[in-house]
Formats: sequence, structure tokens, C-alpha cells
Amino acid sequence: MPALGLDFQRRLSADPGAVHAAMLNVLRDGGFKVTASQLTRIEGKRGSRLFSGMVIPPKMLPMAATFDLVAEAGGCRLDVHLVDAQFNIAGRAWGLNQTYRDVLGGVAGEVDHALARLDPAASAGFAAPTFWSKGGDLGVFDAVTAKGVQATGAVFSKAGEVLEGGPRETAPEAWDDIDTVTIHGSAGWAVLSLDEVQAHLGIAAMVFADEGAMPPNLRSDVTSFAARVELVLTAAGRSTATVELAPAEEPVFAFLHQQAQIRAVLPARTLHTCTTCRLEKVTNEDFERLRERNERLRTIVGAAGATIGRGGVQPFILLGQLFRLKKLDPDYVCPRCQGMEADERLITFCPTCGEMLKATVLQACPKCKHDFRAAVPAEQLWSQQAPALPSPQAALPPPVETSAPQPLPPPVQPNAASGWAPQPPPPPVQPPVQPAPPPVGWQPTPPPVAPPPPSAMCGSCGTALVPGGVFCAKCGTRVG
Repeated sequence: MPALGLDFQRRLSADPGAVHAAMLNVLRDGGFKVTASQLTRIEGKRGSRLFSGMVIPPKMLPMAATFDLVAEAGGCRLDVHLVDAQFNIAGRAWGLNQTYRDVLGGVAGEVDHALARLDPAASAGFAAPTFWSKGGDLGVFDAVTAKGVQATGAVFSKAGEVLEGGPRETAPEAWDDIDTVTIHGSAGWAVLSLDEVQAHLGIAAMVFADEGAMPPNLRSDVTSFAARVELVLTAAGRSTATVELAPAEEPVFAFLHQQAQIRAVLPARTLHTCTTCRLEKVTNEDFERLRERNERLRTIVGAAGATIGRGGVQPFILLGQLFRLKKLDPDYVCPRCQGMEADERLITFCPTCGEMLKATVLQACPKCKHDFRAAVPAEQLWSQQAPALPSPQAALPPPVETSAPQPLPPPVQPNAASGWAPQPPPPPVQPPVQPAPPPVGWQPTPPPVAPPPPSAMCGSCGTALVPGGVFCAKCGTRVG
């Protein structure tokens, strides 16, 4: 739970797409790992919780950033939420107020600097961000912490983020509880998983980033619908979210679903275009992550025998191995000009001829005319019956309705309502012989007498008594 934060809001007369791209650049330039990139929300994390505390460099302090983007008439509104991401004792971070005030303020300054380039007039009226803390200011403690951060920064700066590994881009944290999404339109109800809906939103994000992907009016319809879906998911607050389709949105949903199905069966690759010499390089993210994981494992296994001696773990050797775990090489290096910056986009390949496809919207291969839409498998997407919403009591069994036992006519079975306490059920026996009727005119004497056990014998004729009987079935002698 965050204990420190910095919040502020900015209104701009700028295109939301330009603001979205600018915030992604701020996060990546600032060393953040972008964990969610939607049309209306961007989330990122930086630092290492493994070494969280008061003696790590500012760049490694664990923190999270959230940007909410809302389109408005003539521009957009950006809500920025910067918080710490430490293991805080009792929900408070003592002695870190000044340190985080400086670190979060530096990120806020980069955000405002990027926004000022988009709308210089609006930047003149930006209000100062609001810093908040759940713990009090401890001046002496804050000063000691700041000195410790400076003194140990060189030690831990080489051993942080790679030890934990970086998460893949995921959904916003507000969607963590969502399992399924119900789409309701004129065709009925469609129940999709959150992963399927995220694939739809991924297609919309690609269209949003590529101005030439579709005509402007269709591109606007796609991005507007995706933005509304994101807002519905963020406000859901439960395991199931429901999106009501307007008539004009139904073809947009059908388009996104079809493109997501096409992409699901094709290989996904990243095309890097060097910003210096424009050389293109294709990479596979799954391969890159697997290679980094294997390198870390080899480093750890190779260091095990060299770091343990008679005195235990040798700290200087161990620290050297930790340095080796940090990937010092940049993520991208142009093989021709050694440039380290590139434009990236998602591409795939034609399954028929192997042609590299850079288009955002896949319809037909320009080389072999393979029709991607015809290859989409048929599915039963819509149902005419509304899905049952989960109930908080669904896991509890329904109450069992019981009724009072009905009394049997005497003398075969005593009346349960008469106050007689029945004995535990006897073991299975042969079907009882129907007893003879009692003598004419005899009236039972209340209260009824408890029947003998199943193995009792008649004292007159020695015949086995019927369980629960009042008279002997052979001679008619009264029992008891």
C-alpha cells in the first residue's frame, strides 16, 4: 500500500494521441518498465523492492506511475499519480519523505517538460503538484536517510532490477479482479475472457498509433469505442464487467474481434527501425527473454563454488557476481551504425509466402493474396440467453428444507409427537412380519412404552418380537 505520493492534473489543447506518446517516452527515458499501455491509462514501475529501504540510490527507489488520459473538447486532461512501491511498515514510510519528495518531483518535472513542448501556453498555468504522506516529517531521520542513499548508491546501482526480472506488459491494476467481460448487443450476449478483450484493445492501440491504418472517421470510431471499454473495465470493481453495445458500435466490435482472431494464429515479431540510418531489425521478445533468463542462471550457478570458502560467502566476489547479473548492454544496437535508438512496431509474416507484413489492419497478403479473414475459424460467439451473474452466496449450499415426520398408525409404529424418544436405528433385518391386530375394544394406555430391542423374545411362546411392536405376532401377548 503506497505511503507517499505526488498527484497533479494538467489540461492541454493538444491531441490525446500526442500526449499518450509523450508520456510513454517520459516513462521509458526515466527507466520505468511500462506495465500497462491503454488508450486511457498508462502504468509503469521503476526500482527494486528486493533492495527497498533507506540505503539505495534514488534511481532504484521502488515507485509506480499512473497516467489517466481523458479526451475533452478542444484537447484533453491528464491526471498523474506518482507513488512509492515499498514494503511499508504499518502503512507508513518513516524517514523517506524528503527523499521521495525529490525523486517524485523529478519525474513530475520531466512530465511537465514534455507537456510544455506540446502546449506552451497551457504550461504557464500549471499548478504545483501536491505531495502527500501517511507518516510525519522527521527532519533528522530524513537527513540521515538522504546521506545513506548517496553513500551506498554506487554499490547497489549494478544489482537491482535484473535480479527480479521485469514483468511483461499487463492490464492495469484496476482490472485485477476481472475474469470475464460480457458484451451485449442486438445479436445477443457474448462472454469473453479478459485476455480476449485486451487483444481487442491491443488492436485499437495499434490503430491509434498508426494514423494511416484506416480512414480518419473509422479510426476515430475504433479509438472512441476502445476508450469507452477501458473506462467500463476500470469502473467495474467486480469479477464480471458488462459492455452495452450501441448500434453504431457493433461493426467496430466485430472488426476488432476479427483482427484479434487473425493475429492470434500468426507469429508476433518486433521491427526495430534505426532512427539514424533507418536499418530494420526483427526481434522475437520470447527469445530475448529466454536468453536473458538462461544467462542469469548460468551466472548464478557459476558463482556458487567461487563465493563460499572457509569464512563463508566472500562479499567482494559475491558483489562482482551481482554486477554480472546486471545487463550492461543496451536493449538495441544497430548492427550497421551502432545507433541505440529505434522506432518499434509490431509485425507478422504471411503463412503462405512468408512476406513480412507491416500493416496494422490485416486483410490480404499483398504478395500472394492470401485472405486472412477467410482463414478465421467459425465460432459460436453470440448467445440469446443472458449469462448468469455470479452471486456472493453462490458458493454456499442451498438450505435443506425439512418437515416433521408424520406419525404412523398404531400399533405398528409409535407416534413421534407423543414425546417418545426413538432409539438409534437398528441394523438391517429381514422384512418384519405384519403383526396381528389387537383385541377388540382395547385402548392403549398413555404414555406409550418404549419398544424392546430387536433381539427380544416373547416370554410366552419364545417367538422373536417385531421391532417396535406392542403385541406378540404369534400369541398376542402384550409386551412390556
